[in-house]
Amino acid sequence: MKLCTTCFAIFNFLAIVNSWQQLRFLFAVSVGSEEKEEGVKNPNRSLFNTDDVMVQIQSAVESNYTETTLDEQNPTSSFEASFLTPGQHDSDKSMGILAGLIDGISSIPDSTLTQLIELNCQYQVAVHILTSLDSANTDLEARRAQYESCAPFVVLQQDARVRELFPNRIDRIAYLRDVQRASIRRHFVDGLVNDSESNAAALLSQSVVIVMDLDLKGIPTNKQLVQEMDIMSQDVDGTDVLCASGQMFNPIGYYDIFATVLSPHTFPYPLAGRLVEKFMPGEDPSMVRSNDMYGGFTQLDLLDFFEKEALHSPDGTVPVKSCFGGLTLYRGSTFFQSNCRYSVDTKHLSAFANKEDARPCEHVAFHDCLLTNDRSTYIAVKPTLKTYWDEPSPPKMPSIRICHLLIIALSHTRSDQTMEQNLSKEISLW
Repeated sequence: MKLCTTCFAIFNFLAIVNSWQQLRFLFAVSVGSEEKEEGVKNPNRSLFNTDDVMVQIQSAVESNYTETTLDEQNPTSSFEASFLTPGQHDSDKSMGILAGLIDGISSIPDSTLTQLIELNCQYQVAVHILTSLDSANTDLEARRAQYESCAPFVVLQQDARVRELFPNRIDRIAYLRDVQRASIRRHFVDGLVNDSESNAAALLSQSVVIVMDLDLKGIPTNKQLVQEMDIMSQDVDGTDVLCASGQMFNPIGYYDIFATVLSPHTFPYPLAGRLVEKFMPGEDPSMVRSNDMYGGFTQLDLLDFFEKEALHSPDGTVPVKSCFGGLTLYRGSTFFQSNCRYSVDTKHLSAFANKEDARPCEHVAFHDCLLTNDRSTYIAVKPTLKTYWDEPSPPKMPSIRICHLLIIALSHTRSDQTMEQNLSKEISLW
């Protein structure tokens, strides 16, 4: 009772100082189901209201890239060119792979690099990084050497001509993701098992690939990542593509609206920023972010939507047509779907293009292809799987955060025990 009184006192005080629209952007959302019940697939999985299949797939030319194996006596001898570190992987077992893009290894936040090494060595998750030519990091092997054994750690360095060949930012990223995907297939998937195709397919279905932006300001803990990998690996009929809820602080809200398409057919990107400035047939205008970032429907509202919807889901996920959030888990058999690429003809997806890039996000294109090839593909956002795209600039305000959690929790029928758990979790963050 005292907590509620404090909440409302703070709320009334801030309402005097700021308008309601400003106040709501001080709130950070952190509520979501932690239940680990078996996933239930969404039966309503229509595509992007189009029957067009992708055409003119642009192949990733991996010959433009160089990989070498480190000299065991001098592990940094070829670091400047590129390197492929040794590691052990049992080809008769399913696997976990983390794939990331970054301008240079030195640009990876130290806390993230520490997590990558821990995943690689303590949890035996293979790591594949595609980076630029200035990626030397001489202490990487030394840090890995502290562990008894590690999984493979591959660094693939970009050809210097990529920016010239692909001046469009999204075209370039799509190309690089295809190159990385082809390299991962060659290193970790081809020859997964030698005895039968059926065993290979089963192992691939149980394997998990994490696609991650390595410059994020905050990522889930390794414990949570491994837990989600285990769930996906064990539940072969569950979620095929699981996206993090990418969040920002300035202003507070759900970040990755360019990569997101809500079910059944809504693109939350503001009309003023779209290449085609009109709503699509079947789109829900109330779920599209206002042209004004602080307008009628904001990215905080979208974050609230995901948090609330997850409360009604047995596995805490919210089905969508596309998402990314800076970190996404893919079932191996889904990620390596042979008919799909990131670099595809996107003319039929022009409704999801923005003005800045004059094309849709590469994740929208890839996920459209996955759904076109297999309508049962289940793509979802999990609000409790959080990434952070920036850092908070104002002082932390725990009481306000807890107030907002109470408002969200009390607006839904939840057990007292669940509310207590969520509140305790929030309080522990401060």
